[in-house]
Amino acid sequence: MEKIAVVVVVVLMVVSCGGGAGESVNPSGPTAPDGSGGEQSPGDGTRLLVAVPGGIDVVDLDNETQQPFISDLGQVGNLRLLSGSLWFVDGTDLVSADPVSGQLKGRVPVPAGVVDLTVDGNTAWVLTGIPGASKEVVVIDTGAMTQLGSIPAPESTTYLHIAAVGGDAWVFGGDPESAMAASKLDSSALKQSTVAETGIIADSMAPGIGGIWIGGTIPAFVSQSGNPESGIVQIAAGTGDVIFTVELGEPADHIFVAVGFDHVWVTKGLDGSLYKIDAATGEIVNSVDTGDGAAGIPLEIIIARDLVWVFNRTNGTVTGYNPETLEFAEGINVPPFVQAPVFAS
Repeated sequence: MEKIAVVVVVVLMVVSCGGGAGESVNPSGPTAPDGSGGEQSPGDGTRLLVAVPGGIDVVDLDNETQQPFISDLGQVGNLRLLSGSLWFVDGTDLVSADPVSGQLKGRVPVPAGVVDLTVDGNTAWVLTGIPGASKEVVVIDTGAMTQLGSIPAPESTTYLHIAAVGGDAWVFGGDPESAMAASKLDSSALKQSTVAETGIIADSMAPGIGGIWIGGTIPAFVSQSGNPESGIVQIAAGTGDVIFTVELGEPADHIFVAVGFDHVWVTKGLDGSLYKIDAATGEIVNSVDTGDGAAGIPLEIIIARDLVWVFNRTNGTVTGYNPETLEFAEGINVPPFVQAPVFAS
């Protein structure tokens, strides 16, 4: 498909990995090959929350200003907006805060480090340890912000990703005999229970619309084409049964999956494709080219403000697409290699 143009607003941000002063972004933004453009500055009070050294700042896109939002923090990471709360890591603590006022709701020590987390109801499931080799999931009561316990990965196994919906939490991994297994976690007994074969090697997981969605690579001996395929798999949250598999062509390094607007959304990391998929049938409804990615770095999807946004960490863009038509709607420039911003409003 023809590449859609990106016209960006001016955003002043601080590079969180640099620890120095902020850097200005070119107000003209990147240009598309055809020279066309989209809407400019969104005039609806849009606020971004961004991690900076020692805290979190709020960026007002209308007024093009940046101010401290939460201060006196250490190294901030894993900034997320989940179940109406702002979540982030402050040093070795997992912290929950109000995304409007910035008031802290509580913090829980996670000295092993946070790899990934998911929130479902009053429970947060925290994948801890080293990315790609996590050995434990910490279970947290989000109301009291206290640790309920932890679930270790079985011997000779690791956990890679985590997602929860309807009280059922699943991690990818947990089976020493398979690289394509997902495992259900029992929060009451604090142990791994069901293990399900998924037919995919996971890059990402997302909850919603009837189950758990897994994006990744479908091996040649599993795919319908007989070749390795990028794709997604939906499993039932209760049983782990595979509901259907969607193949998306040759592997493209990293597959990111998200759920929103009654559809499933998928990006392919290297070629920049964004797919809109019917959650009931697995049919590919539409796709668009969002720009090239880079090896080993996912194109993260953010569902916010009535748009589907694609965050390209390497070229420093956050581009929003109309979920009905996949036409470009808005764009924001950020410095390359910062963490994904959070849309607070």
